[in-house]
Amino acid sequence: MMNGNILLFFGLLCALCFNLSRGKTIQSTYNLYNDLLANYTSDIRPVDDDTDILNVTTTLYLTGILELDEPRGQLTSALSMTLMWKDILLTWNPADYELRNKIEISKKHIWTPELMLISPSQSAEKLGKDSDKVLIYSYGAGTGFLSLTIIDIFYTICDIEVTYFPFDTQICEIRFSQYDYADKIRYVILENAMNTDFFLENGVWNVEKTELFTENRNNFNYDVVGRIHMKRRSTYYSLNLLGPILILMLLNCMVFLLPAESGERVGFAVTILLAIAVYMTIIADKLPNTSKPVSVLTFILVIYMAQSSMICVCTIFGLRIVFRDEKTPVSKTWNIFVRIMKCCRSRVAHEHNDHLASSEETKVKSEHDQGITWKTVAEMYDTLVLAINIVICILVAIVYFGIVLSNT
Repeated sequence: MMNGNILLFFGLLCALCFNLSRGKTIQSTYNLYNDLLANYTSDIRPVDDDTDILNVTTTLYLTGILELDEPRGQLTSALSMTLMWKDILLTWNPADYELRNKIEISKKHIWTPELMLISPSQSAEKLGKDSDKVLIYSYGAGTGFLSLTIIDIFYTICDIEVTYFPFDTQICEIRFSQYDYADKIRYVILENAMNTDFFLENGVWNVEKTELFTENRNNFNYDVVGRIHMKRRSTYYSLNLLGPILILMLLNCMVFLLPAESGERVGFAVTILLAIAVYMTIIADKLPNTSKPVSVLTFILVIYMAQSSMICVCTIFGLRIVFRDEKTPVSKTWNIFVRIMKCCRSRVAHEHNDHLASSEETKVKSEHDQGITWKTVAEMYDTLVLAINIVICILVAIVYFGIVLSNT
């Protein structure tokens, strides 16, 4: 029984000591807060001499690329900025406050560097809120070390370069400038790159590298500039945009293989033409509404659309040849055209196989002896136009990929 009373007594004593200690710690924090702000004003820059320059160490964290709106030229990014500086007015001896060497105080009660985003796509506002907390450290009588972290989503202007879309690389700047005391504050950058330890990958853009530096804008005002180099992930566009366009163009060329008697040639050619026009609209919606720069892909689509239009014209012309009255004699020009085409075909066959070449030459001579009909002219015409359009389609694609890949 006595042992139980002794244990109960010690338990109550420990609880009392804990409460007293806890109350004392809260009281010391309260005392420190009041003592620091008793004769302090946030309107005075914390330096001994008003001509002194206050150094502010700056670290910029890139935590995410939320969106890059190409038509509007707007970058939406999630950033965190940490500012650190010395304040000679906020200092104390930790021994006087139960060895407490740090405290958090709202930004509105303390002088802080007033930075402003000067490359906004929306309204320009100074960074941070009055409710943000400033962490103050003191390791003895002297100078207090302050740290302010600002976390926000920034909407900034970005000069979009879409010449090599969708294999393009964008360079966007996020620029901050001192709101007041522009010539009395110097921002110090310890690392020449933005911190990406907490960066979350973006599905469209791959951040290749970042830069962080200060820039002297007007001899006395130093801006803090973060620069982001981003490369577009082009797999999606290659599979869903470039691939279908090439397939459509090759299908467009195949119109000359359709039997003229089917009556589907013109409808097929016009359908492909409209499909290419739709793809041009899709691409136009993703690019800035400007004439400088113009995407190489836009020129390629214009070329393909012009080629598709010419295919429609050639298709109609070919149908006129097919349905010519057989009683109408074939003109001398068409006779020469057919003979040249047959000679070319026989020459190709000869290079491939001597036996086939001999057979083809015999066949050509036989047909020449029999005379050339409009149906023969139409067949040779379709063969020539088909070959020309396939070559153009492939050459344009090779030139496009050569241009964009050599510049990326």
